[in-house]
Amino acid sequence: EGRVIEAEIFVAGGKPAVRSFLPGMTATQSLSIGMPWSAFMDLPAIPQSPAPSGLRIAAWARPFTPMVAFSSPATTGYAERLLLPRAAVAGILVTTLASGKPGRWDRLAAIEVQLFSGSLSSSAELLVLGGANAAAVKSANGMWEVIQFAKAEETGPGAWRLSGLLRGQLGTEDAAALGALPGSEFVLLDGAVLSAGLSDEESGLVLNWKMGPQGKDFTDRYFDTVVAGPAKRFAKSYAPAHMRSRKLANGDLDLSWVRRSRVDGDSWDAAEVPLPEGQESYRLRVLDGSNTVKRELVSATQYWTYTDAQQLADFGAGSHVATFEVCQIGSDGLAGIAKTIQTNIS
Repeated sequence: EGRVIEAEIFVAGGKPAVRSFLPGMTATQSLSIGMPWSAFMDLPAIPQSPAPSGLRIAAWARPFTPMVAFSSPATTGYAERLLLPRAAVAGILVTTLASGKPGRWDRLAAIEVQLFSGSLSSSAELLVLGGANAAAVKSANGMWEVIQFAKAEETGPGAWRLSGLLRGQLGTEDAAALGALPGSEFVLLDGAVLSAGLSDEESGLVLNWKMGPQGKDFTDRYFDTVVAGPAKRFAKSYAPAHMRSRKLANGDLDLSWVRRSRVDGDSWDAAEVPLPEGQESYRLRVLDGSNTVKRELVSATQYWTYTDAQQLADFGAGSHVATFEVCQIGSDGLAGIAKTIQTNIS
């Protein structure tokens, strides 16, 4: 719907005047706007966020102008979805981020990140526990881990060292267990990161996205094309906690665990956390040392007894190592994040 016109001035009978530049600029610098860097992140539900959609979008460019995102299930018929008025505080990891454990402060490990632009700041631990300084890091298999940090130290131009970490936040301990490699993307989860506003049906689709500067031609010169989806992490049940096994005198094995909630689960006053899944149900698997499933069942309670006769039928006589895997089943009927424990069977 627009045209790009390029023109040159030719002066007859002499040389054209030498162009001047503002202080600090050189003739080789350009302020032309091109396609942005963007991140399409399948994230869990974020507390206090009005949008349930798990797909969050961030964009960055220099210079930055408001960026607009279009989507389509095909390669044509793109519809405008959202406008990103602010550049994200984003960058890449400089060093490897080792796997981490959730539910505790990690005061030894640190994240080394090189930002594209912008800055980070330290925050008191109480504020971090209240949600401050949250960021998303792309793990080794492409999943996004939500981390938080208490201390931010600038070690060079755009280089930051983040410590006092909380890993695997909002149920992303499966991504935390994998760690992240150098070059992995880092995005601060502030007001510049917006929800894509997908419906439940759209969240289950693979969509084509185009991201570029508002008002520019809808061409590959300005718009980057990204394929993203499905984005159902926001609906995935958290992994159970405090999983334990106890051998009984008659040879039976008692397994127990504690349910977690992905919605409003932080209250200290409630007798039980909410149940957004609608009903309580767990998928339980028993695996041998080669990860072969020996038994699978569904339980409606937070405990299960593995009888001595069942153990003998599944593993035979002798001593064996069994892995027990428990997932809470979500409202969509799919298993959530798994919690595992190993124990000896004889």
